Amino acid sequence: MVYNGERFLARAIESLTKQTLRDFELVIADDASADGSDEICRAYAATDPRIRYIRHPRNIGMYANFDFVVREARGEYFMWAAQDDEWDPEWCEVLLENMTPGTIISFGHVRLTGPGGRVLQRYHFPHYSRNPVRRTFQLFFQDMPWSIGSSPIYGICRRAEMLRFPICETEKISRDSADSLWVFVMGQRGYISTDDRVYHHKRAGYRRGPRPPWATVLAEQVLVLHQVRMLTCFPRLVRRRWLRPIFALLVPVRYALRLCVSNTALVRKLAARIRRRAPLLREHWQ
Repeated sequence: MVYNGERFLARAIESLTKQTLRDFELVIADDASADGSDEICRAYAATDPRIRYIRHPRNIGMYANFDFVVREARGEYFMWAAQDDEWDPEWCEVLLENMTPGTIISFGHVRLTGPGGRVLQRYHFPHYSRNPVRRTFQLFFQDMPWSIGSSPIYGICRRAEMLRFPICETEKISRDSADSLWVFVMGQRGYISTDDRVYHHKRAGYRRGPRPPWATVLAEQVLVLHQVRMLTCFPRLVRRRWLRPIFALLVPVRYALRLCVSNTALVRKLAARIRRRAPLLREHWQ
C-alpha cells in the first residue's frame, strides 16, 4: 500500500523483488498519492511482470486500501507490505515454510532502523501457544510493540481468512487500534508462528511534528487513555462466549499493567535525560 511514499518507496519495492522466493505477485495500490510515488511504481511495474500497479482516483483511507489489495490478490497466501519497510531476503521463503496446517499467520521479528541502517531497537515476538484458549490470553496480555510500528499484521497470512474478516471490521470497532484488534481476532482462528531467523525492518527518523500540548501528553503517554478505548473492545471480540465475562473483568488489570509499562519507560527516559544534562548543570552552579 502506498500513499505519498516516494522517500523510501524504491527501496521497499527492491527489498521485495529481491526475495529468495521468486514466485509471487506484488500488487501496489496507490491511495491517490500527490508526490512522485506514481512515477516510481509505474517504472518498476514496466520492468517486472510480477508487479501490478493500481492507482485510486481518490483517497479511500488506509484500512480500506488494506482490504482492497487483499481482494485484488489471487494467491492462497498474502502479506501486507508498507511503503517504507524492508525485509530480509529470506523473509517470504522462511515464513511460507512455516504456514503449516492450522497456522493462520507466519511472522518473524522486528528491527527498528535509523539513518544509515543503524539498528535502534530489536523486538522479538513471543512464541505463541498452540492451545487456542491459552493463546487468546497471551494475545491479550502481551505488551504489543505498536510504538515501533510493526506486528503480525505484516506477516504472511491465509488470504481466505483475511477475506472472511476484513481489517475494516475492526476499524469500525476502534480506529485507533484496528491492527492490534485484528491480530487478536485472527489469533483465535489459527496459530501465529514466529521465526527467529528473519527480520522485518521498520524505519525510524521521520521528522517530528510540533510538540503536542501538555494535556495530550498526559492523556496519551502518562494515563495512556487510548488503551482504555482499545481494551474495552477486547471482550466483544473473544470468540468463545464463556470467556467474555472473564476478559471483561481482566480489562482493568490489563490497563494497570500497561500503565506501569508506559510510565516505567517515561521514568527511564527522564532519568537518561537528567544524566546527560548533569555535567552542564554542575558547571552552571559552580
